[in-house]
Amino acid sequence: MEYCAGFAVRWEPVVCGMWTLQIATVADLARHVDAARLLRDPAAPEPPYWAHLWPGSRALAAYLAENPEWASGRVLEAGCGLGLVAVLAARLGATSFAFDRDRHALAFSRLNAQRNQVPIHLFRADLCRLGLRTRFRLILAADVTYDPALQRALLDLAAESLEDGGRMLCAESVRTFDRAWLQEAVWRGLSVREQEREETEFGRPVRVRLIELVRPGASVE
Repeated sequence: MEYCAGFAVRWEPVVCGMWTLQIATVADLARHVDAARLLRDPAAPEPPYWAHLWPGSRALAAYLAENPEWASGRVLEAGCGLGLVAVLAARLGATSFAFDRDRHALAFSRLNAQRNQVPIHLFRADLCRLGLRTRFRLILAADVTYDPALQRALLDLAAESLEDGGRMLCAESVRTFDRAWLQEAVWRGLSVREQEREETEFGRPVRVRLIELVRPGASVE
């Protein structure tokens, strides 16, 4: 059995358009989630949410595979988890950056980059306290909008770190976006487009919402 950061590894092939990536996931994830304690104890430790290959991540990877021209220049995945989207961006030719606040997530992302033979610049950071000095052509975030503070932080990131004409793509599969968040994006001068895609999770169809935020200067096709 292969291990990474103390977790047993299970390799999963993920098809993204014409590309198939090998992605390491946690083999025994259910063992690390104490659902009963989470329900009864507000102070229970947070499960390793980073270890799940979320439908939002799959949908974002599929969308990027359909639009490979976006994967040029500097691309950033925020809250990367297992790093699927960052790995695909690098495969498509981008200079790929990714961060997560959990060091175990970064270990898995590094392993996935190595397995797929692509370079990724990984760093540990909290979305709500970033302070980046680099600008990006494309910023990607999958299923990291479950808290209003994270939604505000994404808007700050778009305002401060997108190149002129750059895009931010956010995907969510748990219906956490609210209209006020999108209205604030417009107030900040960002163009907003929405669409839905369907992914499969545990054998069941899941609707994934994709939000595209465009910084002024972009040509929106």
